[in-house]
Amino acid sequence: MLTDRAVAFLRPLTFSAAAECRCSVIPLAGIYWVDEMPNFRALRELPKQDQHGIYRLFSIREEIWAGSPPEGDDKVFWENAKAQVPQYALFQRLELSEQERATRARAEVTIMETLTAVF
Repeated sequence: MLTDRAVAFLRPLTFSAAAECRCSVIPLAGIYWVDEMPNFRALRELPKQDQHGIYRLFSIREEIWAGSPPEGDDKVFWENAKAQVPQYALFQRLELSEQERATRARAEVTIMETLTAVF
């Protein structure tokens, strides 16, 4: 379950059809939209528990995009978070268009190249 601090952080982040799609190598290792996470610096100011909970939502959504709905603890966490902040933009993008899938595939290549170069 998300903490009250995490809920307060996510509550104003509502869906915008005009939001720009971006690639995040670190910390998300994937694509996201600016209405879902406009300020990573503000996220890093939250306690680690809250940061991890928010990152977990992004991770679960990546699994959903890959065709694996959440199970077990992840399912419970996802459903509780969705009940706490149902208007959070991340919950509005559970399916990708063809263009978004292509963007995601290009981002995965970029992320792997970047991580390979770094490590």
